[in-house]
Amino acid sequence: MSPQTHDPHLPAALADRPVDSEHGLPIPFVNSYDDGTHDFRAPNRRRSIQCALSRLCGMCGLSLEYDIAFLGGPKAAESRSFTDPPMHVACAEAALQLCPHLAAHATPPEQRAATEVEGRRRLRPGVTTADLFAGDRPSEWVLFLTHNFEIERATGEGGGLVLVFHPGEASAERRFRFEAGVMQELS
Repeated sequence: MSPQTHDPHLPAALADRPVDSEHGLPIPFVNSYDDGTHDFRAPNRRRSIQCALSRLCGMCGLSLEYDIAFLGGPKAAESRSFTDPPMHVACAEAALQLCPHLAAHATPPEQRAATEVEGRRRLRPGVTTADLFAGDRPSEWVLFLTHNFEIERATGEGGGLVLVFHPGEASAERRFRFEAGVMQELS
């Protein structure tokens, strides 16, 4: 972000990411592509692999610390199976407040745009979802805090490769939900 638009609430590494001109948001490392494009809803598989093997934050792209976070719905937390790479805790907290994909989940299905496709969807050529994940939208989000993870190469819908991140034992689980248009941490 440029100094004029730097948000003091963003972690410095995330504030240094390129900014999406439409939304004015930092572009997560895992959602950026080598051709200079980005897609907030479609993780770049190559970047996901890079995050897994080099222990990089999926949001800012820098080395992870001891405490790491995964973000997903209650089912992901229960099964300890996430499709988004690990993040710094501060980057995950920022994602909860900024991510347009998460905000879209707050809209009840009957109020969503008629053109919006439910369930699994390919958003770019080669982008796919894992067979084991439902396309339903959770109304609650879990910030799963841990110190380690393992990766699994799962078969995706249509036979593609999807990485699944399996975090180690939780050091904490924090739950969030949109209430009155704002992401709120639940007690």
